[in-house]
Amino acid sequence: MSKKRVQYSLEFRAKIALAAIRGEETVPQLAARYHIHPTQIFRISHPVLWLPTNHE
Repeated sequence: MSKKRVQYSLEFRAKIALAAIRGEETVPQLAARYHIHPTQIFRISHPVLWLPTNHE
């Protein structure tokens, strides 16, 4: 039997992305805290870094 994939809520992913962007903890520390793989933290936070911003 295979394990069903976990689908994280948008709120959970936003919390992880904000924590990663703040940089108060390293990626391995965040992975241990949220019980996810470090690669997932990068995949969650990377698109947020490339959002267009309003620099007027």
